[in-house]
Amino acid sequence: MLELELANVSAAKLLEHCRRHGLQVRIERVAKNPPRRHWHLARPGTTGTLELTESPLGVVIKVHPLRDGGWASKMAQELVRELS
Repeated sequence: MLELELANVSAAKLLEHCRRHGLQVRIERVAKNPPRRHWHLARPGTTGTLELTESPLGVVIKVHPLRDGGWASKMAQELVRELS
């Protein structure tokens, strides 16, 4: 599994950046312990999921190997390069 952390980047900023790349929020949840928001983002018309989770220091981006869809890992790495 690919897991990347963006320190000092708000979830709102990352989500806006994802929207500019054509990604759409498919699922938004609130985890209870500790209370954090979690999103699944998708590229319309394709398979694959990019997961975002708030952390105390920023946002964690995850891509499970079976949910890459041929684009998610590359997109995660591109987002980190652009926002770091």
